[in-house]
Amino acid sequence: MSYLLSDALNKLFPFLSVFLIAKYTSAEMTGVYSIYILYYTFIYSMILLGVSSKVLMSISKKNNNNKIIFTSAYLYCFLNFLIIFLIIKGVDVFFELNNIVYIILLCALSFSICQIKVLEYRVREDIKLFASVNLYFSGILFGAISFCLILNIDLIFIWKIVIIPYGILAVFFVISDFCFEFKQIIKEIKGDIKFCTGQILHILSTWGRVAIDKLCVLFLINITVVGYYSMIMSLSLIVSMFSQSLNNYCSVYLFKMLSLGNYKKCILMSIFFSVTIMLFSLSFMFLSKYFIAYYLPLEYIDYYYLLPIITLAFCFQGFYLSIVNYLFYIDKSYLLNIPSLVSISIMFVSSIVLICFFGVVGAALALFFSWFFQFILVLKLVVRYKNEIFS
Repeated sequence: MSYLLSDALNKLFPFLSVFLIAKYTSAEMTGVYSIYILYYTFIYSMILLGVSSKVLMSISKKNNNNKIIFTSAYLYCFLNFLIIFLIIKGVDVFFELNNIVYIILLCALSFSICQIKVLEYRVREDIKLFASVNLYFSGILFGAISFCLILNIDLIFIWKIVIIPYGILAVFFVISDFCFEFKQIIKEIKGDIKFCTGQILHILSTWGRVAIDKLCVLFLINITVVGYYSMIMSLSLIVSMFSQSLNNYCSVYLFKMLSLGNYKKCILMSIFFSVTIMLFSLSFMFLSKYFIAYYLPLEYIDYYYLLPIITLAFCFQGFYLSIVNYLFYIDKSYLLNIPSLVSISIMFVSSIVLICFFGVVGAALALFFSWFFQFILVLKLVVRYKNEIFS
């Protein structure tokens, strides 16, 4: 429980950041900040590219050399970073991008490295270190945002503030874990590439679910409505954050029980996960209206009707997280590509169509359809491979 609470506290900072921006600036500025965060999350998703799942499984098993596992994962992230850097540099030649995109890229690399390291603390069940590292990142970002708001500085400046403390911790972890057993490291990197290549569409679709709706609202309506939608989304993300925190706790337990052959406890854990998410979501929908009414500018209450739809979408994300680890365990992550491609295609098409006909509520409905179909399709895969999972 202490693990869950510490992780949930860490995930509270992103919500508080958007809340402060919405409360003390305009909906337009909230929308602009949300677009920068979309870019940041896209970059670190592409740098990690699912390697954290492989690292978690590897270090959960006995008799593995953790230094080799971490070194190969760091190098894998750096290779992805170089590829992304070259792509951005090529785009910069033609479009003269703001230099802030490179600073955000470095922030994303630092964050990715540290997210790999905290996996060790999860497996060791070292709550203090796990919470400390995560709160370090979220706290610094929250502090930078507060600093800019107090001094009325452009919010783009936050990335220039956080890059140094982000980078220092990342360099520390790389130096402390790095080893020079190159043959084994190269072998491990090849395994990372094989594992992660099969997840590219899945990773893109996961990011797409937090981006497509906002981008469609941006291009089909305007940046101000993106601000209103982003604030309601950020509030609803508490359900998603709770699901991810619960998954961080349950996934380690699930992998251990699967490796021990205790399948009954695995199934009970999945049921517990789903029921907990459902009850939390219902409670959240009831309480959130009062928060919007009392603590946000009055115009935000006009967009409350979006919240139950988005919350229900994240409830199905929780159901999805309760079962997807079974596929990771049998090393069939590549199977997630088809459900991910189907569900994100549904979201993209339905976002455009529904926003054109119904306005911003169409974006919320598209998000719901995406997570609903993702859960149903992955559930079918788990049922199909149940004999391999439970054997």
